[in-house]
Amino acid sequence: MAIKWSVRPPQNVEKEEGKSRFCAKLQKAMDGEVFYATLEEEECRGGARYSGYERKLLTSDRGNETT
Repeated sequence: MAIKWSVRPPQNVEKEEGKSRFCAKLQKAMDGEVFYATLEEEECRGGARYSGYERKLLTSDRGNETT
């Protein structure tokens, strides 16, 4: 299992369908599923933090102000 952060969608990899929690994403990856996800597919704030989306989430929650 691996996590890769990127500013562009990966080539030849399907985007996750629907929303799920970060722990469910990890389980899918450990089960061999290959996919990518964005903040829009994240269902919990903890998952957003662990997957690196927290800053993006915080700025969108505050009207694009930075912390």
